[in-house]
Amino acid sequence: MKKLYLSRHKNGYYYIYYIDLNGKRKSITTKTKVKSEALKAISNFDKLISNNKNIVANDLTLKQFRWKFLKHSESYHSWKTTLDYKSTFNEMEEYFGNILLTEFTQRNIEEFIQMKIRKKSLHTGRRHLINIKAMFSKAVAYGFLQSNPAKNIKRIKPPERLPLFFTREEFDSLLKVIDNQDWKDLVEFAVNTGLRQMEILNLHKRQFNKQDKLIILDNHYHTTKSRKIRNMPLNNRALAIVSSRVSSPSPVNNELIFTLNGQRILQDNLQDKFRKYVVAAELNPKLTFHCLRHTFASWLVQKGVSIYEVSKLLGHADIKTTQIYAHLRSDDLRNAVERLD
Repeated sequence: MKKLYLSRHKNGYYYIYYIDLNGKRKSITTKTKVKSEALKAISNFDKLISNNKNIVANDLTLKQFRWKFLKHSESYHSWKTTLDYKSTFNEMEEYFGNILLTEFTQRNIEEFIQMKIRKKSLHTGRRHLINIKAMFSKAVAYGFLQSNPAKNIKRIKPPERLPLFFTREEFDSLLKVIDNQDWKDLVEFAVNTGLRQMEILNLHKRQFNKQDKLIILDNHYHTTKSRKIRNMPLNNRALAIVSSRVSSPSPVNNELIFTLNGQRILQDNLQDKFRKYVVAAELNPKLTFHCLRHTFASWLVQKGVSIYEVSKLLGHADIKTTQIYAHLRSDDLRNAVERLD
């Protein structure tokens, strides 16, 4: 085994570059940013290698692991989740370079996350940490690592923010500027069911149970976020919209309930068009199509529906997720304090 040289990576740490017994160029971190300490590591190089035996057995680089992990993600996760993992890999490769998986430590991962929080936002840092924990957990499961270096890093708790939703007046203003019946049906159905964008765009006519007034999310045409089957009861307005669209013949024999001129609606097109309608109605430009889901939940809570029932309708796996709407039950708190009078 031949030693090459000591070099400082852009993350601040010194690395020893060497040629292994198979003639491959390798590197190993000295785990220090101080050159004098890194030079000591070179003098004690053989011991450093022996303390990292799994490097020899599992000399998988970050780029090699990226390919293996994303192949797994594309099979089991949505395209949006896989895209998010790709973003994290890109940021890690820019910061760490193509280092070995075994060179990751809790310390250098924490420094990476702290840098992202400083330069981007708390939300960005939190998102990358969640992805890294999952990625390294899979590396352990595959036998590429003996332990997850991010396992003991505390998850970042984001500050609680009130969900943005439409008032009744704002929603009426929005409907007035929508000049296409396909779009109007889609928007009204969304606010009356609280379904997610892709759940709506992938709804097939076979999922409509007219007799029981239900939409059955059965994971045949689109996998729900919780991966669980659930039924969505339809109120009179949602029922009327679906009944009309199911009974109307499609010009291209399309089995989807919601289409635009008989063609599938793409998510990006939906978001762009919705944004234009919001601007035309002179409403808060931060109101997105997803806010219709918040609106559905908020209006229910304001009408006195329990958080438990709202959670079931939204398809939340944990009722804690639904607690964000609890602040709208101000009448409960008002009635409580008025008892003192």
